[in-house]
Amino acid sequence: MLRAVRARVKHSQPLDPWVRQAIQWRREGSVGNPPWVAVLAVTVLAASGAGREEDGRVLHERAYYRPLRQLLGLLAGAQPPGFDSDIRMLWTFLKEWLDDHLEGSRGLSTARAPRHLSNVGWAMSQVVLTSAERSRLPEFFQLIGAVPGEDITPDALLASYLRWGSRRRASRIHDDVRAQSNFAEMLGAALHQALISWDGRPRDERGRTTLPLLLGYYSSRGQLRLVSRAAHGLENRGLKVGADEVYIGARDELFVVPGDPDTALAGRPIRASLSPSEQDPVSVAIDIQMRLLSTDIHVLASNGELGMWVEVAAASLDQEHVIIVRDQVAPEAERAMTDLGGGAMRLPRIRLPAGWCAYHRFHPTRLAQVPVHLSALVPGRTELAQLTGGLPVDRLRKLWLTDGPPDVILPEILDAQAGRVLRLDGAELPWPDDNRLRLRSLGLHSGDHELSVAGRTMRLTLLDEVVDHAGHGDARLTVERQPVEQTFLARARAAGASHGSPTSPTDACITVTLCGARLSTTEGSLPLLPRPHQLRVGGCYYVLGAPGQAARLRPVAPPWLTAVEPPLYSRDADLESTIVGLSFAPRWLLYVPAGRRATVTDISDVSARAGRDTAVRAPDFGAEIWQQASRHLELAEVAPQDMSAWRAWLSAAGSAGQYRRSTIGRQP
Repeated sequence: MLRAVRARVKHSQPLDPWVRQAIQWRREGSVGNPPWVAVLAVTVLAASGAGREEDGRVLHERAYYRPLRQLLGLLAGAQPPGFDSDIRMLWTFLKEWLDDHLEGSRGLSTARAPRHLSNVGWAMSQVVLTSAERSRLPEFFQLIGAVPGEDITPDALLASYLRWGSRRRASRIHDDVRAQSNFAEMLGAALHQALISWDGRPRDERGRTTLPLLLGYYSSRGQLRLVSRAAHGLENRGLKVGADEVYIGARDELFVVPGDPDTALAGRPIRASLSPSEQDPVSVAIDIQMRLLSTDIHVLASNGELGMWVEVAAASLDQEHVIIVRDQVAPEAERAMTDLGGGAMRLPRIRLPAGWCAYHRFHPTRLAQVPVHLSALVPGRTELAQLTGGLPVDRLRKLWLTDGPPDVILPEILDAQAGRVLRLDGAELPWPDDNRLRLRSLGLHSGDHELSVAGRTMRLTLLDEVVDHAGHGDARLTVERQPVEQTFLARARAAGASHGSPTSPTDACITVTLCGARLSTTEGSLPLLPRPHQLRVGGCYYVLGAPGQAARLRPVAPPWLTAVEPPLYSRDADLESTIVGLSFAPRWLLYVPAGRRATVTDISDVSARAGRDTAVRAPDFGAEIWQQASRHLELAEVAPQDMSAWRAWLSAAGSAGQYRRSTIGRQP
């Protein structure tokens, strides 16, 4: 590559051949790969090992131009002629191709240049973080509670990143930051730009979308497993690892990944293939690589959704945990767990690869200082301000009702430079003693508000009221939700009427019946048949028949929901449509939500609806499905009127050898 680049270099304008080629390539529609990437790779090479001073650090532009001229075959000197404008153009064209033309399908551009390094900063930005370190940035952003696209100052991000990197023994970063302020500034700028470009999805070392990988543990079997969580854009599709395939459900839903935990703990990737999404006709199959966190310690907490222990970012107060730790730091971990008030015991009945050991019954009761690489043992502490509680309309869009604004959980870990700076709409506020700012006590009006907390800027909108309305001519419906079965009263206002309280007098009254996911009105604007049973999209649903018979449902919201103006929340699905294709008579519906106890409902009177909705995925059957469902049977909540029938069904399952009370349904 270097010989090919040198052959085209012109001494008067070294980058001119590639600039002309880039301009022509863009005029012709940006077809194929950019033809100037090779010369950009040479500039990055100059900024890496070839462009360092004797002590191995990039200190200033002189340390960059000297090796750059050598690599390009130019005579010694400073900046090559025309380099400033040409290099900015080539990097900008590459960024636009990756981010705009390809829409991130090959990864997002990470090259940026600070103002005082507008020429050499592009290449330097590619060496402050390795590809492996960049692939961990989504994990870092999620751990500190950052939101895609938000604005957090580079200094605040850098301070959090150094604390986070200490846990992973990232000594290279710490050494470079301590040795020179230039590197710290470049690293902060790189983190800031990465956060702005981040779309909320985890990515691999190539910058391509992937799935997170977590450690799991089945206590009843003494087995480690691998777990993942459905990520944005990668939900509702199949995942194939080797010869095994699993289905990925709704966003943020946990699922077990077929793969070898020993391989993952050794730092090697789990390679998998994702099938096209069932709900996105333009999606395609993609290959991904998943990796466990590169850390000395993994903290696991009980997870009711999967009926097993699943890795978490940090321990929680007054909650039991399983700890998987490297042998070399096990003595330190034991002392740290004792200092945290949750002295743990060795876990002997577990299969682990060489170099790892396990503890259980770690139950922290207090905070304490522990070595930074064991900080996951410390009950979660807030790195960044968070919005919580209130009366949310849409958390993703940060919409709350004016009568119920959220509280702000202020950070417990503060950078000395940022300090306790708290501003609301430009006005400085005192820092609360309990680290909790209660916005409701401030009497905020409706509209947009901006909150700045120790380097993080958050924006939220408060609304006086939310009106549910449908295409009803000039009438506007405000749904007044009454707890009377599934019938609600809607008050109609003529167009132009004032937006008063929903309980204020109105000209007409229209009955709106909301049954399952179907909406009908007395005026017939939506002539849709009501359906008496519904499923909430999300969580795990199992239909149980006779003992040993189980099927997992994949509820999908009806397509017509998104066609209503305004769109209704697409979170409900019809049970009758979802169980089409069931091979046995349904008896019970087992619902396993995330983080809560499972519930059981009698559905013996429900029958499958004739015909099949092509948007609904057929139920999954098999012995593995029954095993998954049976873990939740003993602790499932049942309505009082169904308790006797449920106990009789469990007894029959036990007599048939399909259910063992001693091993199934226990807490992990």
